[in-house]
Amino acid sequence: MNNFDLQPRLENEFVMLRPLQESDFEVEQEPLPLTVWSALGVAPRPSFVIRVPFRHERPEKLAPLVRQPVVIKQSPLRSLSGQVFGPENVPIMDARVELPGLQLYTNTDSKGRFHFSAVPSEPGPKLLRVRAKGKEFSINTEQAESDSEPILIHLQLEG
Repeated sequence: MNNFDLQPRLENEFVMLRPLQESDFEVEQEPLPLTVWSALGVAPRPSFVIRVPFRHERPEKLAPLVRQPVVIKQSPLRSLSGQVFGPENVPIMDARVELPGLQLYTNTDSKGRFHFSAVPSEPGPKLLRVRAKGKEFSINTEQAESDSEPILIHLQLEG
């Protein structure tokens, strides 16, 4: 036997024995179903299946350097609620109301009402984005002075 004849035999032994030695590999020794052999268009042969875990390393994204100390501001929280209306003061159901600066959103109920349970109570305008009836509206609004005063939003949907 020359080296040329020995090479396929060594490759076969490696393919057969290596998976049995590796704990990550799974070897199924059940014969393949006849339908597989028919689909391949060959006669059934001795066979086994090796399940190998696939590992793919993704490049790590580098975070930008922090060049200033972190500043943490504390702000008390309060609720924010309101109601969305369309033409003729008809409440708009299932409108999406967002606070983009806080990455919060909710949908209006059957009476057009919405409610955010915890938003910063700092004074100043709050940007609300309302999506209703296929349109989007951005609304700068002063937060009501008390939690009991809802924000009323009237949308012009015609046109």
